[in-house]
Amino acid sequence: MSTELPIIGRQERVHLPDFNLRFLPAKIDTGAYTSALHCTFVEEIPGTERIRFNLLDPSYELYPEKPFEFPIKDHRSIKNSFGQEAERYIIEAKLELMDSTFITEISLSDRSKLEFPLLLGRKALYHRFLVDVSHRNLWYRSKQKVGKKKKK
Repeated sequence: MSTELPIIGRQERVHLPDFNLRFLPAKIDTGAYTSALHCTFVEEIPGTERIRFNLLDPSYELYPEKPFEFPIKDHRSIKNSFGQEAERYIIEAKLELMDSTFITEISLSDRSKLEFPLLLGRKALYHRFLVDVSHRNLWYRSKQKVGKKKKK
């Protein structure tokens, strides 16, 4: 097995440039196929193939306070961790983690009762990263060290 892929932890902070969000907390979930992002007021725009939604909610420090519009990539029935199926809209968005920037599918869902506003599933991780569950925030910590002066 090659270890040339970057190693990430069970939790990471990622950038979502399409939403102008930096260091958004994400749970790495190799059991989930599709990634999921916390959104509210999700609505299809009549007569278009677009979706409008609010990202996060006011309880988050990073709350953008404006609605977003994206093309609808798909509409799927997705099972949550309790085995319950729910219809969700799927969009494609740019994601940055480690030295990788890529477009990935993200389902829009209400994650207000969950700890992490973003869940990264297998489809986003596949052939890009190895997950070491004994660590967390490896990329975020490495970014925090950049530019800091050494103490004498």
